[in-house]
Amino acid sequence: MNQPILCLVAIFMTCNLFAQKHENRPLLKSWPLSFTPLSIWNSDVSASVGTEYRFHPSFSVRTAADYIYGGYSTGHAKTSGLRLREDIRYYIAGNRLINSRSRVWPYIAITGGFKYVRTGFSDWYWQNNNGQMYAVWHQYHTINREWFLLGRTGMQSAFGRNKRFLFDISLGLGVSNNRVSYHFPENMPNTDILLQYTTTNISFNSRNRFSGRFTGFNFEACFGYRLLK
Repeated sequence: MNQPILCLVAIFMTCNLFAQKHENRPLLKSWPLSFTPLSIWNSDVSASVGTEYRFHPSFSVRTAADYIYGGYSTGHAKTSGLRLREDIRYYIAGNRLINSRSRVWPYIAITGGFKYVRTGFSDWYWQNNNGQMYAVWHQYHTINREWFLLGRTGMQSAFGRNKRFLFDISLGLGVSNNRVSYHFPENMPNTDILLQYTTTNISFNSRNRFSGRFTGFNFEACFGYRLLK
């Protein structure tokens, strides 16, 4: 009489372990690929792709590459560049939430990386030749190399069958160190241009034009798809 009961208990335990394994497999040690259509990083606007590896219920690493395609500047400027960054994340109560029915996981993270961005400018500039003022069309560009380190807080939610799809939203705050170089054509009055951009137009200029240490701010919302192991 006891033998059938023992067999049923063994079958139930096996099915339970299999169900837990099936539930956890898409989450732990999986590779979620994500796409960010809009990320605002100080004065930069970018899109990015990234991948995350959650090697522990509470910890993961995420690598992303951003294409910078816009920034706040005057009407005759064009910005493009690349940003590489790395996240180290800690999921709050991750060990409990990853094995539960919860589909929302809050986290804190540290983000560091490097940015290279080029901004081209073209506009009419006034020149003085023996007391006569006239406008000349000039073009030049700047190169900004930036290191940054941010603290981040956010929330990742999973949905769909086996929690394959995800949505991630986060805010970051920290510091960035910019090193800007100016590249002028030979016939351009460099001092006049620099003087103009440090007076009346400073409120319209992107920080991409200035060297120094600044406060780094980032808002990001991304969508992703979780690949199984």
